[in-house]
Amino acid sequence: MYYSDNPAEYILTPEVIGWTHPHPLPDHPAAGPQPRAYGGRRMELAAMYPGLAIGRREAMAMLMADSLFNHKARWYAQHARSPAWLYSFNRQQPGPPWLGALHGAEQAFVLGEPIPEPSCAADEALAETIQVFWTNFAKTGDPNWPRGEQVTELPTWPQYQHRPGPARMMALDHTVCCATPVVRAAALDLHDLFLHEACSNLPE
Repeated sequence: MYYSDNPAEYILTPEVIGWTHPHPLPDHPAAGPQPRAYGGRRMELAAMYPGLAIGRREAMAMLMADSLFNHKARWYAQHARSPAWLYSFNRQQPGPPWLGALHGAEQAFVLGEPIPEPSCAADEALAETIQVFWTNFAKTGDPNWPRGEQVTELPTWPQYQHRPGPARMMALDHTVCCATPVVRAAALDLHDLFLHEACSNLPE
């Protein structure tokens, strides 16, 4: 990934950007006494995470995933000056169900490392699909097969397009890999608003 102190320079090379679903992290200002946070829409945001008000772990995990990872990944895709492809890795590894897929869980599938047990044949198939996507991207800057060169069956991964209508991303799971609308897009919009407010208050 290309980094610069100048936000106008993001992003100069093709990008594959994504997140796991969800990731557990500590408390967040959305649950605290900041009535003007999120453009005064803090309670609207909280309502998008059912159970947040009563401290449900699932709601807190999803809020933390969106606030610290997911909306930033989408932000990169939105502001890319070259093609970008967005994904959500949804394969949950062993652990409490509310944890979902932990941060970085897709790395074993990308790199061909041993998949944590218990695994199944569907996991091996998912790893093969992901490795084809990543290899194609490394070769051509596009995770899809080049036109007329498809070697194995591969779902079409749509390039991220931030425009009116639902932008699409790739859901990566051992049950199905398919293009899907960006998950919780309305909540990510409010997280973007929070990030904009935070950046606008930074000293010059």
